Amino acid sequence: MSSWTISNFCPVLRDTACYQAFLEEFSKAYPDSLNILQVDNGRFHSSKDLVVPENVILLFQPAYCPELQRFSDE
Repeated sequence: MSSWTISNFCPVLRDTACYQAFLEEFSKAYPDSLNILQVDNGRFHSSKDLVVPENVILLFQPAYCPELQRFSDE
């Protein structure tokens, strides 16, 4: 997989089960490093059912932060 994004991993359905599978595969791909993933506050990023692997840290961005937006409104 050339790009580790949830869109590439689960192009249609983005839910907790899909994100769980993504985290597990990502964790296995980089087992010897501590991996910090910046995420928004999507429901599947913070589900109580989500088990984050030991070598992954989810860094939640603020709810409103235009500096971190992917596309500008300009």
